[in-house]
Order: sequence, then C-alpha cells, then structure tokens
Amino acid sequence: MKTLPYNAYQFTLFCDNLFGNPKLFSLLRSLGIGACGTARRQVTKPVFGNIDDWKAAWGTLRSKVVAAFSDELHPPTLVSIWQDSNKVGFCTTIHDGTEWPSRLRKRPKLTSTSAAITKQPFYMFSPPLGCKEPYEHIRLLPIPGAIDDYNHHMGGVDIADQLRAGFSTQQRGVKPWRPLFYWLLDSAIINAFRLSEHQRKAKLGSTKDKVRSAHRAFREALVEALLKDPLPKALKQVYLTKNTALPKIRLTRPIEIHQRVFGKRAPCAFCRWSRVTKKGRTTKIITKSQNVYKTTMVCSHCSINLCGECFTTFHYYID
Repeated sequence: MKTLPYNAYQFTLFCDNLFGNPKLFSLLRSLGIGACGTARRQVTKPVFGNIDDWKAAWGTLRSKVVAAFSDELHPPTLVSIWQDSNKVGFCTTIHDGTEWPSRLRKRPKLTSTSAAITKQPFYMFSPPLGCKEPYEHIRLLPIPGAIDDYNHHMGGVDIADQLRAGFSTQQRGVKPWRPLFYWLLDSAIINAFRLSEHQRKAKLGSTKDKVRSAHRAFREALVEALLKDPLPKALKQVYLTKNTALPKIRLTRPIEIHQRVFGKRAPCAFCRWSRVTKKGRTTKIITKSQNVYKTTMVCSHCSINLCGECFTTFHYYID
C-alpha cells in the first residue's frame, strides 16, 4: 500500500481474513489508509472469547473497539462478529458499527448451517392457510455497513478466484517463477472473458441471455483459436493447363486491401502461371515447373504466395 500515493489521495484496503487483524489495520490507519475485511477465529477469540456456544438470532452484531498499540499515534480498530448463516468476524477502521443498509437477501436452504436461525427473518407476516413453508424466498433485510461494503468491493475478487479455479493453467514445477507466470496467464484470460461478456451482454440489450456456460464456451473458443495456424494459408497448388485462369479475387478494389504478409514458404503462384520469354511475351505454364521461385510473402486478401516482383503485376494483370 505504501507504493500508492496515499499522501495525496485517500485509499481504502479491502482484504480477506488472511490479512484482517487489528495491528495491520491500525498501522494502515496511522498512514491515512482505511481498511476493512473479514477476520479469522484467532483474531476474534481474544476479544469475544469462545463463540462456538453463542446462540444468537439472525442479524445480531457484537462489536468492540480494540487498541492494538498503546500509543495515540495508532488509532484503534473496530472488531465485530455478525450472525448470518454463520458467524462472520471482521475488522474495520472506516465504520463505526451504526450503518445498517437494507439489501435483498436470499433465504438459505433448510439443509444449510444454522438453518433454524437463518430462516426466521424470512417468515411471512401473514402466511396463507395451508402453507407448508411460510417463508419468503427473498426479503429486504438490514446488514452491517462493513459487510455491505466488503461484499461490494470484494465480490469481483471472489468471482475471479472461482473462475480461475475452474480452468486453471497451473502446472507443477521446481522453478519459482512459473507459479507467478501461470497466475498472470490465468488473470489475463479471466480479464479477457469478463470483457467479452460485457460486449456480448451489451449487444443483447434487453434480450434474455440463454447461454448456460459462457465461461466454458469462451475457454473452448480460446483453445481452438490458439491451436490454429497463425500463418495465413496459401491456396492449394493445382495442376496448370492451357485453360487455367487467374483467380478473379486479385482484382478486388481498393488495391489497399491487398497487403503483404508472411506465411508458409511456397512457389510464387504468378511465376508458375506465367513466364516471361526472351521476346517479352507472357505465356502460360502447361506443366508444374520445379524451378519456380519460392517465397514466404502472401497476399492477405487473396491468400496466394507471390514474390516481390509479381505482387503488383498480379493484382493489375488482365487475363
């Protein structure tokens, strides 16, 4: 975080429970950098004790201000535990515990952890007669502001981790730079997928999306594109006769559409078709010549190998 211009701008760090602890957050706050993130059991247990036997209703919040350092240069950190479908511990230096925005929440399945606790806020106010499950599927419920901000800012990271885990390129090895390379490769692929999805959904507009596994389809298309030969393929050499004519695609205009690119090495198509005689006349080749000049230059539009001398003549020659 020190590599950022935190003296000129305000930054807030959102992190998962690997980094969430009062000491780190207090140090960041002393630099003017806010921090918010989930916390592990070893962080919340010294503050609240053993919470395994804590039987609380859904939405119960316990918070305590913790001073990680005794001096006044390091501000305290707010450590909290919130009862959701499970007990969630988190630390923050940018919230005071009074923010409770309302968000749409889905009722967890009855087989989930603490189902007896989580289904209570979804109970219908006036359930109809004979209703077997008097619980709503979705309801607008208040949640702590720190949890709401964490879900908003960390959601992209969690989704990226899920997408990366589904089709990872990681390979075992002893060289230390390879894991970093594979991680960067996975990140680049995920970013490309997200951009392609953004463009695809923008084209759909209000039309309903019927794609069930867009990520898998994107990966398969990526593999097919990588397996293709990057060099343009020249037309298959055919046996020339007196009636063989030059392809009409050569006369496509504007002329700028015909660009010189590199491809596979093959004989010049125009040299095979014609030979300049001593008298300066152009005649057709009846049989395949073994002495025709081979070149790697290919016309991007015609997909034909042409040498440097024949490239311009070929596109203007009238048969």
